[in-house]
Amino acid sequence: MIEQDWRNMTQGVWKTGLMPKGGEHGTSEARLGTGIRLKYDLMAYLGAYTERSGRRKLSRLMEQLELHEFGGVRGALVASVPSRLNSTVMGPDEQLWGWPSLRRVLKGVPIQAQAEANDSLEESRIVVQVSSIASLGPTINWLKGTLFQALSESLVLTSKGPPSTSKQDNKDRTNRAVPSPSFSVVYPTPATIRQSLDGYSSGGSIHMRLDSPTAQKQLAYLRPYLHDWSSSPSSSSSKVRDAGRSLAAPHIKTYIRYRSNPSAHSPAPSYIDWALLTSANLSTQAWGSAGGGGRDVWVQSYELGVMVWPALYQDDKSQGDAKMVAVFKQDMPDQVEQLGKDCTIVGLRMPYSLPLQKYASDQVPWCPTKKEGYAEPDRHGRVWAAAGAR
Repeated sequence: MIEQDWRNMTQGVWKTGLMPKGGEHGTSEARLGTGIRLKYDLMAYLGAYTERSGRRKLSRLMEQLELHEFGGVRGALVASVPSRLNSTVMGPDEQLWGWPSLRRVLKGVPIQAQAEANDSLEESRIVVQVSSIASLGPTINWLKGTLFQALSESLVLTSKGPPSTSKQDNKDRTNRAVPSPSFSVVYPTPATIRQSLDGYSSGGSIHMRLDSPTAQKQLAYLRPYLHDWSSSPSSSSSKVRDAGRSLAAPHIKTYIRYRSNPSAHSPAPSYIDWALLTSANLSTQAWGSAGGGGRDVWVQSYELGVMVWPALYQDDKSQGDAKMVAVFKQDMPDQVEQLGKDCTIVGLRMPYSLPLQKYASDQVPWCPTKKEGYAEPDRHGRVWAAAGAR
């Protein structure tokens, strides 16, 4: 860990409860989302990291983890390891990394659709919030055709109640098409970096290149998706759910699917379908190349993340569905009384404010390698020197 990345910047941590000693070994036969399956996937990741990096010290960590009970843990591991995956061999028992791992998890995550045929379905939104955007290619093909496609996967349930442990029961409830989600990408502007707690120095941990023709082509197709890290009330509405982190520049990376699109009229989405906290930024290196057409999926970096969704926290004593709701500046939700005691309410603390602030036409992403630098002083009176002077 690097102090600069968390001292005055926004970071996140996923934490389990205390795990007693004992319990069984992890297994790939366990359902994704269970502690037993997470234990298996974590050991596979640490084993691959140890084998490829030669860092044998992790062997001791693996021995210690094997001694503990993971049964009470809820979440699914989504990880990346430098590797080449055969795009034609991605069955349920294969060890997958990158976007194939993400897609497999999401195929089992229930998205609750309206039960009645005459009910209208709201357009859900997936928000990709990152601290770096690498080269995604000169066209939008990888972003939309690979990553966004993987993020759009789901198990759609058309009747109320938690998902069944029976694959046939769930299959009987997945016969209704759901509109494809829309997407937003949250990445800070130079103004947000300049006004942040550490000023321009926080921008040294946040990366996107704009200094080549390919980078400019990438910016052109990304622009419709881009939203700033810092949100402020628009001229037409003062409704902003403040997460209290606008001045703490982001080093956190989150991927969240909202049941509905946060807007100025309704800044807090109705519910959250799933949330992923991860080290993976927006890059082909982290998530893997497209594959297909006989080509392997090439993953180039080590990444680790955990995905959670409401059904994992379903209370056996509750008759209603579990609901995950956005929580701002606190850890516990306030909606328990509004939604009823029969519903399990799960709060997800938000790292950014809602609704999101779309880039203005004259705004561009923060770029630490900008040739001219940034001459306007930050909150500490410092400037960001031109590339050749740093």
